[in-house]
Order: sequence, then structure tokens, then C-alpha cells
Amino acid sequence: MLFHDFLRTFDAWLTQEQTSIAAPFRQIQADPLCRRAERNQILIGVGAWGSREQAVEHPGFCLNNKGLAERFRIAADPSTVTEMVLKPPPELAAHWRAAWGKDADLGRRLGEITLVIEDASPDSVLALLFWLAVMSGVPVESFDQPEVARWLGAVRRWELMGMVAENPHTAWAALLSALSHSHFAPLLSEKGRSYDFAGAWREALQFTTTLLRRDIAPDAVPELWELEAYRRAAALLRNEEQNYLRSLARSTCLQLLVPMAGPEPRKDMLVDAYLTVETWPSGTRKLFARLDRIHSPMRQGFAVMGIYRPDPRIAGAGDDMVLSVNPLTGIDLQDLWLELERLENERWADQRPTENARPIASYPAGTGYTQPWWDDHGRYTLLAAPRRLPDGRLGSRLAWPDVVSALWRVYSPVRRLRVEDALHAGPPVSLEACMRKTCRYDGDDGITKFFLGMRWLPNTAQSGALFDLPSVQRYLAALIARRDQQQAITVEDLPVPDEFSVLPVHGGFAILHDQGTLVFDDWRTERLRLQQLTEEFERVFQILGTGRDVARALDALFAERSSGRKPRPTAAVLGDLATLRGRLTEAGYQFQPGSHWADVRAFRAALENRWCVGDTIKNLHTRVSQLEDAIRTASTLETQRLTYILSTIGLPFVISNALTGFLKPWLVGPQLPPGPREVWAPTLFYLGVALLLIGLIHIALKRWLLSARKRKQKSGKKRLVHSQIFGELIRDRLTLGIQHFILGHGIRWLGLVSKSRWHALPGDRYLAGVDWECSRFEVEDQDFCVFTVRDFNATFRADQGGVATRQVLAVDLNCTTYHVDIGLALGVDVQDGGFRAVEQAGEQIRIGMNRD
Repeated sequence: MLFHDFLRTFDAWLTQEQTSIAAPFRQIQADPLCRRAERNQILIGVGAWGSREQAVEHPGFCLNNKGLAERFRIAADPSTVTEMVLKPPPELAAHWRAAWGKDADLGRRLGEITLVIEDASPDSVLALLFWLAVMSGVPVESFDQPEVARWLGAVRRWELMGMVAENPHTAWAALLSALSHSHFAPLLSEKGRSYDFAGAWREALQFTTTLLRRDIAPDAVPELWELEAYRRAAALLRNEEQNYLRSLARSTCLQLLVPMAGPEPRKDMLVDAYLTVETWPSGTRKLFARLDRIHSPMRQGFAVMGIYRPDPRIAGAGDDMVLSVNPLTGIDLQDLWLELERLENERWADQRPTENARPIASYPAGTGYTQPWWDDHGRYTLLAAPRRLPDGRLGSRLAWPDVVSALWRVYSPVRRLRVEDALHAGPPVSLEACMRKTCRYDGDDGITKFFLGMRWLPNTAQSGALFDLPSVQRYLAALIARRDQQQAITVEDLPVPDEFSVLPVHGGFAILHDQGTLVFDDWRTERLRLQQLTEEFERVFQILGTGRDVARALDALFAERSSGRKPRPTAAVLGDLATLRGRLTEAGYQFQPGSHWADVRAFRAALENRWCVGDTIKNLHTRVSQLEDAIRTASTLETQRLTYILSTIGLPFVISNALTGFLKPWLVGPQLPPGPREVWAPTLFYLGVALLLIGLIHIALKRWLLSARKRKQKSGKKRLVHSQIFGELIRDRLTLGIQHFILGHGIRWLGLVSKSRWHALPGDRYLAGVDWECSRFEVEDQDFCVFTVRDFNATFRADQGGVATRQVLAVDLNCTTYHVDIGLALGVDVQDGGFRAVEQAGEQIRIGMNRD
């Protein structure tokens, strides 16, 4: 039988079985720990061979390349399962033919077979397809043809390097991996089913068979939109690429210094590492990570990748924690493997199982542990977690954070770097041994900042370019913020880039963090101005301390005002606020930049921005102003209440007293001997007139407010203020007149004392004096106030005859802000230092109180 004849027969069987009730390969079991193939079982990628002396007998079919060399005394294990099935040891080939049966019908045998698999990888799928072809009588020599042999190269490249020849979107291995993994859901479905391995294998076999029948190159798959499997594979591969790109923001990206494979001493290579948590299985994530020249900081792709899969169904399967490298980089993870094994022994505390030790290259035969970390046959390019023990316990006692910390501890770029402590004398020390200068303000519960100074040793083995790496800069920032100087810095301690900033300065650079600053002299052309930088650091710190004191004092004043207790005199509180404002101003002048060097001043500005010094001082000034306004407003309201009492109650008694004195002869009558009438008649008249005037004033105000409300409802103009406000304005005017009358016109009315208090104009200027006349006149049935504003660079007057200028002022009435709009009615013309009205037809005077 020719290979194409087999493909046609197998494709027809797949199509027939797909339309039948029983799906093909319905008897599929996912058992990565299976060791022995029973009769009518095919183990693909799983199963143990044992040794020549202690062989594992397989009544069924075991297609596993791992451990084959030791069992059959051949030179080395085949690189892939596909190579194994095409060139098996003669003894194994004979067993396969005897167990399969001579001239056995393919369809009948496939209906009897049960697959025991680990996954649905391209190597497993192609190996099963080629093995079935050989069992069906296809000569092994036919697989040496170029159109078939290139499939072996594609599988070998995928399995050994995790790579494809060119574009992943035209590579069969990448398309097949995305297609298969779409059936591996991360969570149980409503029906409680686990991974759909049957569906994954059915689609994978159909897709691969179709490409082989059409003689399509595995690394140059064209667009086959008429093929449903291709449409799904192409869409799924694009989706996996999107998932990888989205995962970058939630993953840990580090730069590591990893030794290259080879004899000691080994050279180190700087590489990017990508460590992520995978909730939905992906078969192409490593491919996109290794080819990513955009998001990897060194623009060479991620050479190291670590994946943690928290799915409880694969816990202990060996795939829950995996670290791998791009073999093309020439590095390995041997040092990490040794560290992980050391940690395992430490966690097991001499209780680590050793029965039936798993044979790996790192341990001599008969030694080692039941489930060690996988060493990839001694290549250390793929490290996988120990599998579950025979008694059901997990083979590893390490968590994913332990693995990540071990990776950073072993391959940190600064692990062997030694520097000079620029702030303290002494020999070169490690980075973590550099002492911090601690600046505290007001004890431990106040402000604490740290300052570090370092100087690179130019004769070190590592290049100064290390300091440009994001991971090294994060490590230096962690030296500032760490709580315990005795503890080693782990990956969890590395701050994210947003938590610090890097500033180049003459002779080096500075790391600015919320907890302090680190300056580094990296021996450029200029020397680092360490003393000037230290002085600016201390000046900014003193400003922060002053701000902390002022903030606490303001908090105490606010608490005092809101406590309900009898407040202190207003003058005393305003004096305290003036003192606090003076402290802020003094701190700004006292601790202003003291260096003329541009880089030092840039350092000062960046530090103030990082610590929000400017915003802090500005906010404190605002709080002082707000408290001053609140106190002055309260004082104004007290004055207004007193004025109201004097005006509305005291004035009637004054008028009554005057009338009583004037009419007393008439009230008493003819001059008679002293008697009761001389007392009670003037008294009754005095009280009666006073009460009558009080009542008339209140009734008049109430009626006017009621009529104003009705007029407003009738007009319906939204821009006019509520009628009650106009009532209060009239009451203010009346109060003003009465106050002038009572005090003998001796007090000039000031806007800052009146109930109508004028606020700041542009430029923070206040009107020192505001005189206004109030009258009412009608323009389109609307009420307006005519008033005169003085002492504002000129005298502006608004009346029915014309308007001198247009100005918008802010007025505070009962703690509500309104705008007084002095609008142009007829236009103005400036002549001879005065104003002359210029008539404009069709325009009218529009001066009123408009609510903001």
C-alpha cells in the first residue's frame, strides 16, 4: 500500500465515523502517569520502558521516545515520537506487528483501539498517523520522499526548539496546536465534562490528513478557506496571539544573566524572561514570546519563559509549572534546576520519597528521587515540576512564587555586582549591603525618607549597560523602599515602573521613589555632584516637614471649629492662620534651590514632582484661605444679625422715643401737680408707636416679597434670581439707611462688611469701597437694580441714560454666589477722559442680578 492510498482510506474512515453515532477514537484516555500499555491500548507520549534488566512489558503499543535508549541499548533516544515510529528498534517493531495482527482491517482495529495520551501535540498526531500507515503496510522507505520528509523536520523543529520555519500563521505545527488546545477548556462545563480529547484528536487528524493528501508543505500552508478545520485553526491562532499580547500587562518580565551551555567557565548572556499564569491552555504562547521583537525590552524576544497553570485537573501532571528556554540562544537552566532540587529537599526535610526513582540524566541510575524536577535529558532547556507520587501526593512542595524567586536569585543581573558606598567609607560591597541615610521628621509616625549613594567600580566584570535594564532599575528602586535591610530582595519586592522614575544627571543617574532617592555614579565623563544632590534632597525634605506641621495645625483648627465647643476669638484664630501662611511662605524662600547647575536643578524639580511638594504647599494655602473665608463669613453673619436687630427693632424705639419727646406736652396735658398721667401716658405712647412701626416694617417686607414672587412666576425668565434675593437686597438697602441714621451718618458702608460682600476680581483684587443706589424700574416687566461702583481704576455708572462699561462681578448673598452683570445698553465712547453715550437703535438697558 502506498502512503497516499492509506491517507485516502483513513480520511474516508474519519469522515464516515464523524457522521456515525460513535465518534472516532471515542476510547481516549488522558493519563500522563500511565506506565504500561495493555492489550488494544496505544500509549502516545506516555509510558515507561524501564531498563534492560527491569523492563516494563507492554502487551499493547507504547509510542514513547523517552527512555528508549536504555531499554533497547541504542545510542540515544529519538528526538521525537515520529522518528521513533519510523525507525524503531527491530525487537520493538516485531512486537508491534505481532500485536497488531497480520492483514488486520484498519477500520476494525481502530474501533477496538483505546488511545492513552498526554496531549494532542503535532508530534503525537503525526506519529500516530505514520504509525498507522506502517501498520497498514506502507513501506518505511516511502517516508524518505522529500514531500513527506519535510514533515519530520517541522515536527523536530517544533519539539526541540518550539519554533517554526517562518511565519507562525502559515505553519502547520502552530495551526494544529491552536486547533487542538481549543478543546481544552480551563473550567468544567455545565455537563461536568473535562477536556474534549476526542474532539481535539479528530480535528487534528482530519486537518493533518488533508494537508498530506494535498502535498502541502508544513511550513507554507496557504489560505484554505474552503476547509472548515483551517478556518477554525487560523482564527484560533490569531486569538492565541491576542491572548499573549494581553497577558503581557499581567505577567512578570525580567532581564536575567543566564550562563550559556558549554564547559566551565561559561559565558553569561543577558536575556528577557516572560513569566505568566495560563488559565486557558495555549500551545503557541512560547512561539509568540520567542518571536516577539517589539515587547521584549532588549528587542530579541523572550529567551526564557515560565508558565504556571493553576487548573487543579493538571496539578501534579508535570505541566503545572514549566520553565523553558529558546534553544537557539544557547543557554540552559542547569543552575536553576540545582536550586529547585535544593529547595525541594529542604521543604521535604529528609522525607522526600526515593522509591522507584524516576530515571533522569542528572541522577545516576538507581539514585535520585521518585519524582524530581525534569531536566530535559540533561539539556536543562525545559524544566518541569515533579509529577504526582504513586500514593496520590504531589511530588513538589514548591509554589509558583518560590520558583520565580529562585529564578531571580540564581540569574539576577546584579547578583555578583559590587559597588562603592558613596555615602560611607569602606571597601566595595554588594548592592544590598549599601547603607541608607535615613531622614526622619517628627518621629517614626512622621515623614521618613531614605537616601543612597553608590559608585560603580569600572574594573568590574559586568558592563555599565546593566543599569539601563528595567529589571536592574526596579531592583535599585527596591533598595530604597525595602523595609528590612537584612532580607534579600525578591521579585515581589520589585516595584512596577510607575512607582519610580529614572533621571539622568551629570556623571550618572538618579532613581526617584516615593520613599526616597538613590544616586548612582557610573563613571561617565563627568563626576556625579553628590554633595549638591544631597543638599537639594534635604531642602525638599524640610519643605515636606513644614507642610506636615502646617497640615496638622490646620487639622486641629478645623476640628476645633467643628467640635461644638465655644470657639476662640476670631482675631486669635485669624492670627494663627496668618502665622501658618507665613511658615509656608518662609519655607519656600528658605529652602529654595541652592545650586546653579542645570542637572541639580532638574533633580530638584523632579524630586518635588515625585513627592508632590508643589501640590502639597498649594493645597495648604488653599485650606488656609478656606478657613479664613469661613471665619470671616461667620463674623459677617454675626454682624448682620446685630445690625438687623438694631435696624428693625432698635430703629422703631428710636423713632418712638423722638416722637414721644416731641409730643410729651400734648400727651401730658396742662401743667398740673405731678401725677400718674405724667408717667403712663408717654410710656404707653412710646411702646405703642414702637410696636406699630415694628409690625409695619415686617408686614411691608412680607408683602413686597410675595408680590415679587408673583411677578417672577408671571415672567418666567430663568436668568433672574429668586425674588427672595431681591427682597433681601431691599432689606439690606433699608438696613443701610437706618444704620446711617442711627449712627449719625458717621460710618461709611464697606462692601467687605455689608451683607452683600464682593469677592475677588481677576488679579485677586478686592473692591475697597462699593457705593450703590438702589431703585426699581421696569424693562420688559423685569426688576433691575441701578447702582454705582467706585474705586476700580475709574468711576463706572449705570442708569437709565446709559452704561459706561461692562463688567461682571461676583457677589456673595447668604453664602450663595451670583453675578452682577453691568451690561452695555447703548454703547460707549471715551472722550476727554470721560464717557459719552452713543445711541444704538433697538437696544435697551439690561442690568440685573443673574444667578451663576
